[in-house]
Amino acid sequence: MKRIAQHHWLVAGLLLGIAQFGRGAEPMLNYGNGDWPVKGLGNVRARLRVSERAPAVWAHVPWRRRDAKPETIDTILVDASTGRRLTNVVRINISRESGDLLFQPVTAPGEYYLYYLPYGTAGEWYFPSTIYVAPTNRADAAWTAAQAATAQQIREGHAPGIPRAEVLEIQAINDFHRFDPMEITATVAELQQFTALYGNRPYLLFPEDRRYPIRMTDELPLRWLQAGPNHPFDGEACQGEFYAFQVGFCAGRQAIEHITVSFEDLVGENRARIPASALRCFNLTGTNWLGHPITQTVYVPTGKVQALWFGIAVPESAAPQTYRGAVSFSSTNAPATKLPLQINLTSSPM
Repeated sequence: MKRIAQHHWLVAGLLLGIAQFGRGAEPMLNYGNGDWPVKGLGNVRARLRVSERAPAVWAHVPWRRRDAKPETIDTILVDASTGRRLTNVVRINISRESGDLLFQPVTAPGEYYLYYLPYGTAGEWYFPSTIYVAPTNRADAAWTAAQAATAQQIREGHAPGIPRAEVLEIQAINDFHRFDPMEITATVAELQQFTALYGNRPYLLFPEDRRYPIRMTDELPLRWLQAGPNHPFDGEACQGEFYAFQVGFCAGRQAIEHITVSFEDLVGENRARIPASALRCFNLTGTNWLGHPITQTVYVPTGKVQALWFGIAVPESAAPQTYRGAVSFSSTNAPATKLPLQINLTSSPM
């Protein structure tokens, strides 16, 4: 086993048009939860289905990973009907975008589980370190040699007629370990398209619901590329609730210094209002442990994503309806941007 160091990728590379060669756009997969013993297998897997028996089957898994060097981490393929690990497996292409494996199915038709982040732990139980399992080759030499031509076809991108395994789903052991939607990365082709549209802006804003905490600070999730930047935030709150939401602040070609925000009243029908004083940004102002007010300076380095958390103290007396307003962002070295807000207020729950 090999200890894997933490790596980062800069969004600045995206906005400057720096990219590596890639396959292009990949389809999105279904995501869900499963149940299995984690030890030695990890928290995530891909469900595959083989429909017919063949000497070798090709599995192309567009997993869209965020780990820096997936080629250094093992892949464990298990027959779902027997629980046994397959030995005749060849790893052909392993990248952040996708993985290509050629394997000899034992059960056909049948399902297979591909565990692609197997890990162990080291150190004390109260402060363990995660150690990802390094790749191993267990395939029979004769079978591997017989599949050499097929493997090369897949490598070169022209492999018609090779039996394919269907990718049914990406599973996690529970909701906490799911990567979707905030840790699903974009492909190189998708990043290039996005750069062509927005790469000249000094910073981009991505409003996000509180249900999906921002997890990546060094790149943009595919969800944001699909939605586009600077779009209005649309949320739902209750009377008397302290409602929270986020805005992902992505610095582009330059670091953004001394970010400040200002709010407009949220206005509904018949002059109903939630005053601007009810809104706040936790990153900028607050109260310390002595009860004294504090202010903080936010600086976003080039290519980084800063999660800015906001709160709205919704009055109990606010009438249930739609309220519209805005939050404005400014800094000492970049133009101001206004982000529209829409809060759909419902009655307090019983």
